[in-house]
Amino acid sequence: MLLLYLAKRLFYMVVVFLIISVLLFAIYQFIPGDPVLRFMDPEEQRLPPEAFEIIYNDIRARLGLDRPVHIQYLRWMGNMLQGDFGMSLQFSRPVNEVLRAPVRVTLQMNLIIMVIVFLVSVPLGITSAVKKGGIYDNSIQTTTLLGFSLPIFILAILGVMIFAVWLGLTPVSGFGDPLFLIHNPDASAWEIFLDRLPFLALPVGVLSFAQLAPLTRIVRVSMIDALSQDYVRTARAKGLREGSVIYRHAFRNSLIPFVTSLVGWLIGLLTGSIVIETIFSLGGMGRLLINALQSLDYDLALAIQTIFILIALVGYLVVDFVYVLIDPRVRLD
Repeated sequence: MLLLYLAKRLFYMVVVFLIISVLLFAIYQFIPGDPVLRFMDPEEQRLPPEAFEIIYNDIRARLGLDRPVHIQYLRWMGNMLQGDFGMSLQFSRPVNEVLRAPVRVTLQMNLIIMVIVFLVSVPLGITSAVKKGGIYDNSIQTTTLLGFSLPIFILAILGVMIFAVWLGLTPVSGFGDPLFLIHNPDASAWEIFLDRLPFLALPVGVLSFAQLAPLTRIVRVSMIDALSQDYVRTARAKGLREGSVIYRHAFRNSLIPFVTSLVGWLIGLLTGSIVIETIFSLGGMGRLLINALQSLDYDLALAIQTIFILIALVGYLVVDFVYVLIDPRVRLD
């Protein structure tokens, strides 16, 4: 049963991925600009028309842009399934090589944010529901809603002004001391991480604060509903400890809405990281995506957005399995 369900979900994922990839590839075909010109040297662009046309057509043929759009798509998809994301026009290197460092930066930052947000939002949501209507609940709701309401770039500017400029606690931008590896060529992965940690503090703090409100409010609303159910009143009537009633009975039954929101929250986190990486000059996938779009580096931009799509699809698959673990009423069908 489990294997059949997994096969069905994987089939749906493949179909959805193919549809999205076709739409994404088609969108890039309509973006104004000519990537061939980005591939040509300035001297070549100033050649007489006959020589320019020969070089232009040669580059266009090497890039496969002289073929019909559906053939270009099939070629791109076939290469991608083999792990070849093409050549970056901006860096004149394979996309796989260009993505190695940015992927590590984005993963490090987002994993830290996920841990912080989960460790903070779940307790805040539970305690707000238990103390509903009080000063504590109103304070939490106001604070988290403030972070959710303000645009992420406004929060980033405020964070820079307060913590970097006024207090001088964190660097303004960058991702580690550029001379650290020169002075410490044998540094371990942990030492490199500690060097980068002060540079991550501000962007991680800003994005974590912005992401607290959605999960905190969902946990709070779900817990308020769960605490009003008959089984909670029955558990209390039996004399169970309040902690057991809240965490063992009410919280477990309130997890379905929380888990449902995780994929949307993850997509929002990736979107926010694009803005944060650009503002704080972090060399992650978000900043690289902006640069690729500005430089008409289609292969690089497609690769980054494909990775984001795959993360979202895998997230939906994981959520479906978590449903079964937390609620036995959900069946694999």
